[in-house]
Amino acid sequence: MKNNLNYLLYIMLLLILTINLYGQDNNDNNKDTNKNKFNVFRQYETDKYYMGWQDYRSFITRVFFNKNFTLENTLNTISKSDEWNFNDKAVTIDAKIATEFAFYRNEYFSVGAAGAMKILTMCTPINDGIKCDVYDFNGQIAVYIDIWFDKIFKVPNTKIRIYPMYHQSTHYVDGYKGEFENGSGYEFASIAIYNFKDFGKAGNMTIYGGVEGTYHTIGGNGSQLFRGFFGLDYRKPISKKYDINFITGINLSMIYDDKDNLNLIKEQWHPAVNIAFGFEFYRYTLSLKYVYQRGRGATTYFKNQHILGFEMGVLF
Repeated sequence: MKNNLNYLLYIMLLLILTINLYGQDNNDNNKDTNKNKFNVFRQYETDKYYMGWQDYRSFITRVFFNKNFTLENTLNTISKSDEWNFNDKAVTIDAKIATEFAFYRNEYFSVGAAGAMKILTMCTPINDGIKCDVYDFNGQIAVYIDIWFDKIFKVPNTKIRIYPMYHQSTHYVDGYKGEFENGSGYEFASIAIYNFKDFGKAGNMTIYGGVEGTYHTIGGNGSQLFRGFFGLDYRKPISKKYDINFITGINLSMIYDDKDNLNLIKEQWHPAVNIAFGFEFYRYTLSLKYVYQRGRGATTYFKNQHILGFEMGVLF
């Protein structure tokens, strides 16, 4: 899977997507002008309410500084190694660079593409500095279709998102020997529905849920075959003038994994929980986050882990 062409495709896609770091927002005072306007990049003031903030499939750029309380035990389940230098001060950093753009968008539907790169790193203090090991790198590419219910079915504030093709594959695993270097790859399709509710001064809430199913696996370790999920995001305005909100989100999933080629998965069904609360500044978020799920990387997919830390996010 370590294919130079794949690396090039990911890099080219992300360069294209990040040319413009600022979304094109809706302008309520100029609706007639914007009605038929073609907007390639996200309309931030609309789109942030129609995605799962704590859904790890959402194409949101994030940096998650965390303590993985189960990582040492998880890796030692495979084998013990002197190269794994764990201590109480070790910090794992999960970074994801992600965005999306629309090929076409109107008030009824939109069609577009999305891309992401995810890097999982563990950093340990040493005498002369900090030593960081990348233990997983994966890439994600997807095409999507959004259907807005307001005009078509007269159902207000509701959107369906369809991923007819979502590809994820591991391309680099550092510091671990043997078959873990191969990682995994798979393609799946998914559908999710999002409903936005505005409570005025009390804030607003997005409720969503959906399913995804894998139709092709490349092999390796950590491919998931099915996922059902449900979540909600709640925002409480703090300053409308500066667009500052208190935000909290939860995503609950049930996942069915493919049997791995190393036979480390004992239970194919397992839950995943992502919970966070913090502050949203326009398109930026800073939050305290708790995660309980299997690591989706090539080395930690087979065991649920407890993770707690701070996450910074940006939507562009």
